[in-house]
Amino acid sequence: MIEFNIASSRYTGTILASYDPIQSINISGGIEHFYDIAKQLGEVNFISTANKQLSYQNSSLFAQAGWQSKIVNITTGFRYTMNDMYPSSFVPRIVITKVIDRVHFKALYSQAYRSPNTQNIDLNPDIQPENTTVIEFESGIKFGENVYITGNVFDITTKDPIIFYYDNTTDQDNYENAEETGTQGGELNFQWKYKKGFIRICYGYYSSVNKNRLNDYKIPDKPHSLLGLPNQKVTINTLFRIYRNYSINPTIAFSGVKYGTVALDDQGEAVIGKYDPTVLINIGFKADNLFITGLAGSIGIHNLLDQSEYFVQPYYGGHAALPGNSREISFSLTYKISYK
Repeated sequence: MIEFNIASSRYTGTILASYDPIQSINISGGIEHFYDIAKQLGEVNFISTANKQLSYQNSSLFAQAGWQSKIVNITTGFRYTMNDMYPSSFVPRIVITKVIDRVHFKALYSQAYRSPNTQNIDLNPDIQPENTTVIEFESGIKFGENVYITGNVFDITTKDPIIFYYDNTTDQDNYENAEETGTQGGELNFQWKYKKGFIRICYGYYSSVNKNRLNDYKIPDKPHSLLGLPNQKVTINTLFRIYRNYSINPTIAFSGVKYGTVALDDQGEAVIGKYDPTVLINIGFKADNLFITGLAGSIGIHNLLDQSEYFVQPYYGGHAALPGNSREISFSLTYKISYK
């Protein structure tokens, strides 16, 4: 018997409006409504409705106002959500920005609301929406005309997160609300632009210490880390125009240590181990106006060094990591027709 032979549809309608009462103020907003409906295509019924159909509706009213002044620029807004299965929700958002000569600043406070989907509801009729709060500070500086350095720190907290779990006792998938999870950390970006290309370097550090209360995501003796996710990432993206219409685009992506299931013990419980860092190098070559005007050709090589990449389950699901793609080579030809 197929339990998950389900067809799901969403019907959405949105009305938007925008108004500038004066040059320095913009007000925008709208309403949105969606209707989700799921239908069982097999022989089974939905658990929560005892028939082959499960549906719910969601309506939202949202607005935003932006004010540009000589002191700071402020953008503030809200979203008010009404769901026919859950209490109404009000989430605010405010962003303050300022540019002083070559330096810019940004402070952000934002909340978000996510209602359960039809499968969440069916497997657990008591499931509740989750709410996320984001706090972020960013600053950047421009050196000369071509060099930019930007850094930010952030704190993300999700209350009542909806998580998937597998029950070994009943041999069933399910969803539940956990207490709280989140991450905090920072990112540093360097960018150099010039007439024949650019270099972008980004470093990110992410930690769950004092944020995660989900046993299904925890790693013993590693309070800073979450299952399946690295604490550090580095990406380097470049473009160099080497001769007239020819360019090369090398990229490097470094992903730090991950932790996840490496085996099962005698009781069938997951054994957590370490997955080594990975370095993926991609490179692309492009030629514009190849032989004739408008014809462009490119060659791309993904995972140039044929490194092993693993997608690790971010929870105690007992499943081994899935392998990523090996080295791939792609070719493309495009022709652009211009009409004057």
